Amino acid sequence: MVWLAKLRRIAGDCNGVAATEAAVVLSFLAIASLNGVELARWAYTRMQVANAAQMAVAAAYKACDTQHLPATTNCPGLGTAISRSLASTSLGSAVQQDTGSPIDGYYCINTSGALVASGTLATHPADCSAAGDGAHAPANYLTVNVTMAYTPIASAVTIGSLLPANIKASGTMRMQ
Repeated sequence: MVWLAKLRRIAGDCNGVAATEAAVVLSFLAIASLNGVELARWAYTRMQVANAAQMAVAAAYKACDTQHLPATTNCPGLGTAISRSLASTSLGSAVQQDTGSPIDGYYCINTSGALVASGTLATHPADCSAAGDGAHAPANYLTVNVTMAYTPIASAVTIGSLLPANIKASGTMRMQ
């Protein structure tokens, strides 16, 4: 009977309830804040990777003049320009050029305003009639594809493990 009396006394005690409630609420706030930080960090990193891809294609444009097109076959400084550009970003060597990149080709703009592949590097088409615009000649475009591995800050308690592990981006520029 003594233990029953002690149990009733403990059950009626309200000391520490506010501290317990505060701990529960602060735990939820901390987890929500960590998720916000994780999403913001992932989005910022994604923007940096996209910027690195665009910087790489801009470096290719600078290194390869119109006399050395298509760049993938006629511009000896293309690979070096792209590598140096990617390494010069704030992400450094974390951003890697994808296998098979850069991609060089001739494109036309169709009636919807979208780029459409026109011919191959070996067979430069005379005009864009296949895309519905016979008045214009196809232009040479270069695309650089890059990837960066993303590591969440706290994947056990955030949605970081649900985000893509690799952030991919591509930059495209008209070379002529």
